[in-house]
Amino acid sequence: MKNIFVQIKKGFTLAEVLITLVIIGVIAALTIPTAVNNYQKRQTVTQLKAVFSQFSQAAKMGTVTYGDIATWDFTLPIPDFFSRYLSNLVVVKEMTLNSDEIVYKGSNGGRESGLRCMSSGAKIKVLNSGALVFVPNGTHRQPSAQNQCFVVDVNGLKGPNQFGRDAFFLCVDAYNNAVIPHRYNDYELPPYTERSREQLINGPSNEGYQCNKTNGRGMWCAALIMRDGWQIKDDYPW
Repeated sequence: MKNIFVQIKKGFTLAEVLITLVIIGVIAALTIPTAVNNYQKRQTVTQLKAVFSQFSQAAKMGTVTYGDIATWDFTLPIPDFFSRYLSNLVVVKEMTLNSDEIVYKGSNGGRESGLRCMSSGAKIKVLNSGALVFVPNGTHRQPSAQNQCFVVDVNGLKGPNQFGRDAFFLCVDAYNNAVIPHRYNDYELPPYTERSREQLINGPSNEGYQCNKTNGRGMWCAALIMRDGWQIKDDYPW
């Protein structure tokens, strides 16, 4: 009589499969947002460094014609200053900013208003990288004759349109004879004094320009990123 062997195939039960899927879902829910957030931070730093490099190269090329940055005429209206000294920035398109057309927020989440360079009628220069540079129209001048500062949006018209996230301040600075983020090196503390991380995050600032989520508008966030070695640290207002 032949022996009959019955082969039993083992598999997962429906309950085991469902439990596994739930576990995978929980892990994904915990890790994916962090991974996306870290990717966005790295992308922001990369884009900011690229725009900073474009400004720096344009200014360097400007020195060939006009001499050291320290000798440039910082009393010029800002549009004239841009046209003269930063003409080597590759602008592929120009738009005019209409009132309330683009709403920007500070690093504290509040609606940003009152910046001359982002007032109605300002010119938006679109660089070949896709970044935006806001240049006030007409006879706007810097209050001081030490620098000319520009708002740059590193990812164009895409959101979140928030200082410290995609909008930053870059300055052509006479005292430092270079392009620097706003208040990276400060002529007010006295000249050539570097602001510390603590100062960039918490002040002093009568205008609330510091880089934090509570009372800061975020104008010094580019300086904080550069001070931290071109990285966004855990205490950065993201």
